Amino acid sequence: MYFGSRNSNPVSRFIDDIPEQLLIYCNTFAEKKKDAFSGWSDVDEVDEFKPTTDISKGDLVKHEIFGVGEVVDIDNFVVLIRFSAGLKELALEYVRLEKI
Repeated sequence: MYFGSRNSNPVSRFIDDIPEQLLIYCNTFAEKKKDAFSGWSDVDEVDEFKPTTDISKGDLVKHEIFGVGEVVDIDNFVVLIRFSAGLKELALEYVRLEKI
C-alpha cells in the first residue's frame, strides 16, 4: 500500500532471461509453467471481514499482533492506538480489532 492506494508492479521484462535450470518453483500449481501468475487461484472461502466501527476514543481494544491497547484518536479512515510497543496508526478499512 502506498499513500493509501493499492499498487502492483508489472512483471520484469528480464524474467525470461533467467535460465530455466536456475529457477526453483515454490508453488505446486506453477511447477511446469514459467508464467509468474500461473499458480494463483481464486479464493474459495472468504472470511466475512467487517471493518471495526463501534470503537471510540478511550476504548480498550485487542489486536491479534500488537495485543491490548487504548484508542488515542480516531477519524473516518485511521485509528491511533497506544500499545505497549508504542503508538500505531492503523487503517480502519483493514484493521481487525476486538473491543474489550
